[in-house]
Amino acid sequence: MTAVSVAFLDLTTPQGATMVRWQSRWIGSTVTHEGQAWSYVDVDWNAVASGAQSDAAQVALTFVGLPSTLGLLLDAQDNGWRGRLRVFFYPVEDDGPSPPASMVLTASARGLVSVETYNMTQIQVSLISAQIPLGGAAFPPRRADQSLIGIPCVLEI
Repeated sequence: MTAVSVAFLDLTTPQGATMVRWQSRWIGSTVTHEGQAWSYVDVDWNAVASGAQSDAAQVALTFVGLPSTLGLLLDAQDNGWRGRLRVFFYPVEDDGPSPPASMVLTASARGLVSVETYNMTQIQVSLISAQIPLGGAAFPPRRADQSLIGIPCVLEI
């Protein structure tokens, strides 16, 4: 049995307002999924582990280098929008003009939108962990003592 894959990507503001809903399957069409309208965007994805459902994962997206898409993605990056990518599969026999009821969620990732590179033909974007601030992070300093570690600390020389 052959399967068809489709990605649904939505971008939301830090306040939770959804700014865009995109799908990768029905070219030139706006389809209804979960009671919402999803418009077509040409996007490829990778690095989504099967069954992954995490805010800690990072996913890479590649868009066609359209100025309108780039402008929106740069706005998303500058304003701290979050992206949520969900990848579904369904049997090719169920393929039609809209999402079939037989779709099964196989992977999901969410994170802050980060435009990595862009040129005339493509835009590389990452959804990076919202738990690590842009620009890196460091653990707060803590004293390693018995209450933290659980065993008496011993200095080895």
